[in-house]
Amino acid sequence: MAKIITTFLLLVISNYACADDQEVGQALALLEKGESAYAEGKYEEAAQLYLASMQIRGTVRAASNLCNLFLYGQGVPQNYKTAMELCEAAAETGYPSALVMLGEMFLMGKGVTPNRTKALSYYRKGADHGHTHGQFVLGLELVKENQKEAIKYLKMAEESGYERAKEPLNEILERANK
Repeated sequence: MAKIITTFLLLVISNYACADDQEVGQALALLEKGESAYAEGKYEEAAQLYLASMQIRGTVRAASNLCNLFLYGQGVPQNYKTAMELCEAAAETGYPSALVMLGEMFLMGKGVTPNRTKALSYYRKGADHGHTHGQFVLGLELVKENQKEAIKYLKMAEESGYERAKEPLNEILERANK
């Protein structure tokens, strides 16, 4: 496992030559099978498929998905250090899901010392790249200190179809109109 992650991190950090189309297609097919397995709750299978995809061609999507599994201990032993390494590598490319997971790790102190400033920075970056859960959490976190910005992010989440944003958004708007 550590060898695969180290290999991926080196690929992300360095500029490597593009793989041939067949390799890319194989990696993508494994990644998509992994996402299907994850959607079906087959987390161990998803982890194996993400790893296989990364062995062929490391991608930020596979790294981010694998980070999620390590962060929550789904199909693999929970390991915040591995989750952090994977998320940081994917986040360097601006991948929204990885940014939001880093935000959660810093907000909740998962494997790191809690740091609200860093957490909100990661959530904001993910939210500004369209990550609806990131928009939702950022909106909730900003309610007390910046209501205007909180409303902005909750509206973004709601307009993107994130149902959980409706109730807090309506509550904030009702209080603001009183």
